Amino acid sequence: KGSAFLWVKSDRQKDFRPLALSNYAESNKANRSHFHTEFDYVGTHDATPFLAIKDAIEFMATLLPGGWPAVFESNHTLVLKGRDLVAKRLGTVHAAPDSMLGCLAAVLLPENPPDIAAKIAARWAKEGDPLGGFLNTRHKIQIPLIHSSHPQTPNQRWVRLSAQMYNSLEQYEYLAEALAEELSRERDCC
Repeated sequence: KGSAFLWVKSDRQKDFRPLALSNYAESNKANRSHFHTEFDYVGTHDATPFLAIKDAIEFMATLLPGGWPAVFESNHTLVLKGRDLVAKRLGTVHAAPDSMLGCLAAVLLPENPPDIAAKIAARWAKEGDPLGGFLNTRHKIQIPLIHSSHPQTPNQRWVRLSAQMYNSLEQYEYLAEALAEELSRERDCC
C-alpha cells in the first residue's frame, strides 16, 4: 500500500483540511495545533505504511551508489527513454522538454479524425476512456490517461508515464506496442 506525508508551512495550515475529518477534530489537545488534530486520526486504516516511511526513505537511498541523487537521476533517465520510445512508436512529438521532467512524462496520443474523436469524448464523459479499460483487460496495463479540457484542443489525449527503480525499458516497449494496437482498434471500430 502507498503512503506519504504532508508538510504544510505553518502560515498556510489554516487553508488545508483533510478529506475525511478526524474523530478528534472537534476537541482541542494540549500542545497540539488544530491543523494537527484534524489530521491525527482520519478513520480506520492500517498505519503500517506511515510507520515505515522513515525506513523506506533510508532504504531507497541505499539502492544505488550515490544515494537519492542517483535514484532521481536513474528515474529521470528511464522516464526520458520510456517517453522517447512510446512517442516514437506512436509517431507523436514530445509534450515538454527534457528539462521540465522529473520521473513523470506525458506522451501525446495521436489525434483521431474529428468524428471518431467526438465519439470517444462522448464516451469519456459518460464512462471514462475505453482505451484505459482495453489496456487493462487485454494487456494488464493500468496507466493514467488524460483528456484535454481546453477548447482549442478538445480531442487531445495523453498517457502519463512514470519511472521508478522497479521499472524497466521493456515495460515501456510493451506499453508502446499495446497502445499502438489499441489505438488502431479504436480507429477501426468507431
